[in-house]
Amino acid sequence: MRCPECQHSDTKVMATRLQENAMVIRRRRYCHHCGHRFSTLEACCVPDLVVNKRDGSCEAFAPQKILIALQKTFKKDARSEENIRQLHQQIIKIIYGQEGRPITSQRIGDIVSEQLRQVDPMAYIRFVSVYKDIRTPSDLLSAVQSISQDS
Repeated sequence: MRCPECQHSDTKVMATRLQENAMVIRRRRYCHHCGHRFSTLEACCVPDLVVNKRDGSCEAFAPQKILIALQKTFKKDARSEENIRQLHQQIIKIIYGQEGRPITSQRIGDIVSEQLRQVDPMAYIRFVSVYKDIRTPSDLLSAVQSISQDS
């Protein structure tokens, strides 16, 4: 790593700390040439993923959208933010593990709903009511019955 002050390549790592659920490493460094101290961040690069949307358009995969949807889904629950983030990480891992690129928005919605079904049936119903655009009581009833059949 080059020093940002003098561009010399002789730097030493003085301290290392994990951040953000061990997904980022922060290193404190020292330049032997000029004495400047600085920090660097090291993170794993995830491959680009393209999402094919229902209207035929394509866009870059945005994991933050799933986190926002989960936060809205669990808004009325006593689930901690840490639990939501863990579920989010689990879902993202499943999505990146899918065969075939690009992935469809429908497949992403199916993955999220399946994970919610396993974690919390009420959260699943809240998510599916928006995701599948449930508008009639009979549609809602069929979603509830699908959970009852799994139990």
